[in-house]
Amino acid sequence: KNCATLPFGIDLNLGCPQECAKREGFGAFLVEKDIDATISCICSMRQAIDVYCSRITTKPTLSAKIRVLDGGVDDTIVFAKKLKSAGIDFLAVHCRRRQEKHNGEPDWDAGKEIVAAL
Repeated sequence: KNCATLPFGIDLNLGCPQECAKREGFGAFLVEKDIDATISCICSMRQAIDVYCSRITTKPTLSAKIRVLDGGVDDTIVFAKKLKSAGIDFLAVHCRRRQEKHNGEPDWDAGKEIVAAL
């Protein structure tokens, strides 16, 4: 296997609020529709990285970006912990809900609570 061709990391954007994500069922819409399928994707990605890179010391990292869930910070923390258990190395939190897209002030307090819980 040629390590020079491997990426530093692989990121799954689970926070995309755009119309194309709604139409195709990915991003924030995948999370809203089926959290279990989302976690399954992360587990599969982790397994693929681990198996493919089993003979090398430097594996690509696995990360995800999420938004604050409609159920609030507590639901988001539960989801973030599931992602962590599924094998992500890093988590980015877009401190807005899907409906807010990129508008308005981020909810920094929500982000702080999520980080503290992990």
